[in-house]
Amino acid sequence: MNFEGFNEKFKDGTLQKDTSSFEVEQDFWQWEEAETLKKHYESLKREWT
Repeated sequence: MNFEGFNEKFKDGTLQKDTSSFEVEQDFWQWEEAETLKKHYESLKREWT
């Protein structure tokens, strides 16, 4: 599952795990951080090429 799919399921409550659990919350924030950094680095790469 990609982040968009995870995020949608997280928001609408259809994730098969308890969305308020520490494990799921931690997964969400780590994944969101990784996606944010990826977009940032991709934009920097475009500026340098």
